Amino acid sequence: MRRRVRTVGGVATGVCPVCGQTETMNIEDVLPQWVRRHATSVAPGAAFTGTLASGAPFNAPVPFKITVRVGQPCNTWMGERFEAPVKPVLLPLLDGVAQRLTWVDQELIGRWVTKTALMNALAHPPHPDLAVYQAFRRSGNPPPGSRVLLGIYSSPGVLPKTRQGFRYAGPGTAPPGTLEFLPFNAILGQLVIVFCLPMQGPPVRTVAEAESALIGIWPPTRLPITWPPSIGLDAAGVEAASLWELA
Repeated sequence: MRRRVRTVGGVATGVCPVCGQTETMNIEDVLPQWVRRHATSVAPGAAFTGTLASGAPFNAPVPFKITVRVGQPCNTWMGERFEAPVKPVLLPLLDGVAQRLTWVDQELIGRWVTKTALMNALAHPPHPDLAVYQAFRRSGNPPPGSRVLLGIYSSPGVLPKTRQGFRYAGPGTAPPGTLEFLPFNAILGQLVIVFCLPMQGPPVRTVAEAESALIGIWPPTRLPITWPPSIGLDAAGVEAASLWELA
């Protein structure tokens, strides 16, 4: 979907890519500022952080900064529905704090990760159709088939060779140019986030799941989990987490 924005008197209006309505447009941070401030660079242009905001030393990759234009009502809704509730749950995970994640905590994180992945897709097309975003706007839940997994990063100072955007190359009958699979990976402090949404064909799983280094939190398990997992993800493990196979 091509998005056109018109600016008159300093006010930008356009069709919101989330709800499809013509609205005053706002800038949406794919990663909120409080995430980026929690693991900031020690020097301009540096690839790694020196410490987390807690003061704990950890040479993590600097969080990316990407913005997209969305309608003001949807921008406000995402802040209130996802970002504000998840903040007190998510920040300790960035620091690798040992804790017990309730099923409510897991669902908060799963919804926020999905919001982040869908916004990131708008900045890196191809992205899902408007109908997918509209359904997400109505329900606030990840689209059917979505998977969210978490791991803990054990290779400080090393950047894995991963790319956030690619198309699933498995068997399928989708026309050329059709988005068959939406992936999203991120390293935030000591937290590894893995998201996938199969748009066509059978369910998939990440290669790293076989080693029990990733914990699935969406679809909801309704069971508490102990954090962090006993097995960490090094750079090679994060690379494996970006590879998918038929489930």
